[in-house]
Order: sequence, then C-alpha cells, then structure tokens
Amino acid sequence: MEQSQNKKFAPLYLFLVLFALCIGALFFITRSSSRSASQTFKETNLLAPHAKKDATWQQEKDLAQMVERGGHMVQTLMDGTTITYTIDPALQLFVTGELKKYEIPYGAAVMVDLPSGKVRVMAGYSKENPKLTHGELVLKAWAPAASLIKVVTASILLEGGKINPTQPVCYNGGKQGLKPFHFTDDPQKDTQCEDLYSALGNSNNAVFGKLSQRHITREQYLEMGNRLGFNRTLPFAFPVDKSSLIISTSSKYAVGYTGAGFGNATLSPFHAAWLMATIASGGISRELRIIRSVRDPRGKPIFRPTKEAGENKTLLNATTVQQLTAMLRKTVSEGTAREAFFSKSDTELLSFPTVGKTGTLSRNEPHYLQYTWFAGFAPQTNPRVAFAIIIVNPAKWRTKATYMAQRLLLRYFSRFSAKTPAMGPSS
Repeated sequence: MEQSQNKKFAPLYLFLVLFALCIGALFFITRSSSRSASQTFKETNLLAPHAKKDATWQQEKDLAQMVERGGHMVQTLMDGTTITYTIDPALQLFVTGELKKYEIPYGAAVMVDLPSGKVRVMAGYSKENPKLTHGELVLKAWAPAASLIKVVTASILLEGGKINPTQPVCYNGGKQGLKPFHFTDDPQKDTQCEDLYSALGNSNNAVFGKLSQRHITREQYLEMGNRLGFNRTLPFAFPVDKSSLIISTSSKYAVGYTGAGFGNATLSPFHAAWLMATIASGGISRELRIIRSVRDPRGKPIFRPTKEAGENKTLLNATTVQQLTAMLRKTVSEGTAREAFFSKSDTELLSFPTVGKTGTLSRNEPHYLQYTWFAGFAPQTNPRVAFAIIIVNPAKWRTKATYMAQRLLLRYFSRFSAKTPAMGPSS
C-alpha cells in the first residue's frame, strides 16, 4: 500500500523539481540579459556625444538665431555648441537697414565671395509681412524670373551655335510688352535692329522672343534651364526651393514668350546669385557655403568645410561665358542698369566694371507691385563677388535693385584699395 502511494506521488515530485529548475534558469537568463542591456545602454551614452552633436547642430542651425559676435555672425545652441557663419555682419546690417529705410514691401539680397563660394550677405525684409525671415525671402522661389531668364535663352543660342550673336535682328516695338506679331518678320515695320549683345544689354523682348521662337525647341529650353538650376535642388547647407520653369505644350508661342521673360518661371534670390557665380567662375558651378565652423561647448572643432567649395561641374563652355560676360557688361555700360552705375556726366561711379542682368515685371492682383531684379558680378575680369538683389515696390517706387546693388558693391570694395578691387576678402 505504501509503495503504491509512493508510486502515485513520484510524478508530482518530478514535476516540482523540473519546475524549480526552470524558474532558476529563467532567473539566471533574465539577470544576464539585464546586465547586458544595462551595459550596452551605458556604452551607447558614452559613445553618442559626437554623433549626437553633429546631428543636433545640423538640425538646429537657424539663420534667424544669428547674432554678431567678434566680427562674425554666430549661433549658440542650447547645449553650448557654436555655429559660426560666413555672413559679414556689417554688410548684412547695411542691406537690412536699406530695405527697412525704404519700407520695401518685399526685398532680398545675396552676395557671394569668389572663388571660395562663401555667402557674405543673405538678407531679406518685408514691410508687408515682417514675420518673413532672411531665409524665407532668400531661399524660396517666390518671385517671377522675369528678364533674368534671358541669360538662359542667350546661353542656349550661344552654346549650340544657333546664331551669330553679332548678326542684327530687326523688330518693331516690343521693348516693354510682347505680342504674337513680334515673333514674325515684317520688313515694312521692322525698322529697328539689334544684335544679341545689345539685345541682352537693353533687355529687348522682341529680339529675344523672335530668336527663341525661331531657334529653340521646348526640350532644348528645359534642358538648359535644368542645367542652370531650374527644376532641380541646388546644394546648400539650408533647404533651397526649386526654381520652377514650365513651358506649355499647347501654346504656339510658348517658347518665344518664355525666352523673352514672359513665361511661367519663378526664381529664388539664392538661385540668381548661384547662376551669376557660375558664369563668373568660367561656367563652372560651385556649391555655395555659409557654415564657417562648428565647435562643441569646450571649443573643440566638430565641423570645418574644405578650402574650396564643392560641386565643380562645367555647365557652360569658355566661349559662351566670354560672350555672356560681354553682353552682361552692356547692361551696365549702355543698357537697363546704366542709370545706377554712371553719373549724368557719363562717369562710371565705381572704380571697376560691373556686369549683370536686370529684370522687371509687374502684377496687379491683389494690388499693384513691381518686381525689379539685378544680378551680376564684379569686377568684370577676375571677379571677386557675385550677387543678386530683388526689390518689390508699390506704384510709387522707393529704390530699385540696380541702385541697391551699386551701393552694396561700393560698400564691399571700399574696405580695400580702389586700385585693386580683385583683392577682396576670401577668408
């Protein structure tokens, strides 16, 4: 009877023993895992600071937080990391002060050192919407490209050898607006003539409309537009809006209107400055940069850009660049920007030749505003600076982009010998 009872309880004893062993094993495994996880967590925290700092300053950099300190524009993050920008405090303050003084509804300016590609001015102001930041007004493609697009048109005509740029093109009217009749020849009415050099300098809509409609396809225009920065993202430390270029497939004269500056194209001031820096650099695009250095809370460098800006892609050939530069010089010497750069006695106001392109376009809704562009570089030979300025005025204008550019260039080069403007800053 007793043996029978022992046999009856034997499985129960075996179960209890096995259960106790399982509990012990589970406790040991859990404890080991906990130690391993705890150790991994501590090691991650010790190794993380540099990686975390890099990510933090990239995410937290903000032009609106820049302040002047020791002759530099600096942003200090919450953890003590310091970002030093390439912005020149005096020039930045000058531009912002000018925009506020003239109560500009919308305005922005970019200035870049060459060949380093360092951004010295990145300023914007809006009387109509004071909440808009420097970055929003400079980096967003909020303005019509207007006649600045004629630089793209001229590049297509020159690069493909489509025309002889010294061959006169005759026209009738079209200096202000553009109508369908401007795209065709009329020997009886076309009594005025200009070659491509003068047409770009005078921003002649009729000549550019005719040449675009006659020699350029939609696909060719979009390809060159993309090459020169439209419909693509330009590299920069801050996000840059894509400048938009749209050409209708249904309009008979779409390419003609686009080539003359009356198409569907928007442009950011940053892109305009990048385009002029590309031409000034011999047709080679360079990545513009704005971060001078980044240091951790102890002052140790955690980021410093390379000496030369990146990208280095050849977008235009040397002959095209040479011809374009001569055309852009005509804008200042005898064309649409002359009034701002020459006195009434025909004396050039700056001690070095400036080149550039103007652009003007008006809108009536919701109220009248006139957009005026001026983008270019200086000096003409061995350029040291490229720039783009847009000023939007009400019906009674206060200042224009050409006048502000002249004042900004004068201020920039006045720090150096007037005899050697090519020796501007590059550090």
